[in-house]
Amino acid sequence: MSGDSIKGNFRSLPERRILNAGHHMFRVSYQDGDVTLTVVRTLPGAGSDGV
Repeated sequence: MSGDSIKGNFRSLPERRILNAGHHMFRVSYQDGDVTLTVVRTLPGAGSDGV
């Protein structure tokens, strides 16, 4: 996935923080004005296609 822009304040989401959203755990990273969320684990209850 990708988006055209990111808006907001990310002070509460520091580099390498693990974020739980939508039956997945993501690690956040920032570089050159980009934000990357990397799936580190899929949690029970996710659909068969991993979404």
